[in-house]
Amino acid sequence: MDIETLPRIFPRRSAPSPQDRTDIEPQLVEMLDAKLLRWRLGPYRACSLDDAGAGLARLFAAHDQGDVQITGLRRLSGGSSKEQFVFEVIEVASGNRSRLVLRMDPRGGTVETLRSREAEAICAVADKVPVPPVAFLDADGSLIGQPAVITRWVEGVTTPSSSGSGLSG
Repeated sequence: MDIETLPRIFPRRSAPSPQDRTDIEPQLVEMLDAKLLRWRLGPYRACSLDDAGAGLARLFAAHDQGDVQITGLRRLSGGSSKEQFVFEVIEVASGNRSRLVLRMDPRGGTVETLRSREAEAICAVADKVPVPPVAFLDADGSLIGQPAVITRWVEGVTTPSSSGSGLSG
């Protein structure tokens, strides 16, 4: 096959106008519009611990979680497409502690996914494969500042042991 036959096999399709979004899922349009607005905020700046803590405080207040303390907030290593933090929430009245993970889109990231889809996928497979239970969702980022999902902490490792034959795929 030569290069001249490609246009007939893969006809050129002009890009849809911004007004013509009928063939795109509405949630995706909303997500991409929000991303465009975030890009206009300027160059990428990693979420600071102070900003993450303030967003978490807003989230817990909005979900009427009572008097809680957020402690031990730190950035997790690994993962290049999401900003991830681990922290503990202490219920002041009872002293109960929960270890949680905050996953959110970086403001200037190139990979864009819906946190609501992530939460749905986790819930859909929860009784079939080991996944961390979803604790909270800030799908539009109105509380935390970026779209985010918070899961419970699960002990374990994220990479296979070296005893196997290696990674596949």
